[in-house]
Amino acid sequence: MIVRNSQGEILASKQTLHREIASLFAAEGYACLQALLLGTHLGLLLITIEGDARTIIKKVSQTF
Repeated sequence: MIVRNSQGEILASKQTLHREIASLFAAEGYACLQALLLGTHLGLLLITIEGDARTIIKKVSQTF
């Protein structure tokens, strides 16, 4: 993951290694979770996640 500000400058990055993830869909979901956790850890109030798993992105974009 790479965290950028609104000017595109890199603020932070993170990588994780995992074993035995059941599917690519699950891996995308876990990456999305890690991105949200990193953003909240950094104290960000607005988090934009880019990825190619439309279903996951739509789910985390919902207002509760």
